[in-house]
Amino acid sequence: MIGSLRGRIISLSGDVILIDVGGVGYQLSVPTSVSERFAQYVGEVVIPTHMHVRENEVSLYGFDSDRQREMFKALIEVSGVGPKVALAALSSFSCDAIASALSREDIALICTIPGVGKKTAQRMILDLKDKVASSVVASIDSAQPPSPTLSDAHSALRAMGFTAPEIATALKDADTSGDTPTIIAYALRMMGRTRV
Repeated sequence: MIGSLRGRIISLSGDVILIDVGGVGYQLSVPTSVSERFAQYVGEVVIPTHMHVRENEVSLYGFDSDRQREMFKALIEVSGVGPKVALAALSSFSCDAIASALSREDIALICTIPGVGKKTAQRMILDLKDKVASSVVASIDSAQPPSPTLSDAHSALRAMGFTAPEIATALKDADTSGDTPTIIAYALRMMGRTRV
């Protein structure tokens, strides 16, 4: 299995990175956070990876950290959650936010992940709630969990027509101690939008 790659990024297009490792180009599918991180980067990179083997296909996925990779691996173990949906989850939310949503059994928030319906969200909670809390993101215990108002703000922004990746980027550094309208206003400012 390929656990990480060290090399130079040749090209980056959307959620796909091509990295040159010793003259061999490896194509990685990545979450939005990774493509944004390396959008303007020049030089050698080290990217944690997961090699996903199917019957007729071998795919490589790249991540920001070992923690994000472990969350991806936990997600794809859930029935109905393939690599595409797992990447969408990690593009929409941080590992902490996913863990918090699972621990709070926040079906509405989990259903905002592209490709996730109510039944899949319920399976994710059933399969991962305890596992994620105990192993994949154990360090969340030492940090303040995301405010429940973040879920409300996320839902409201989705209702306004924004995509999950847009919202995730806009709320990345939001102060979640405020109320929902304040968080929404912050997100709209970050996206360069103003209320009409």
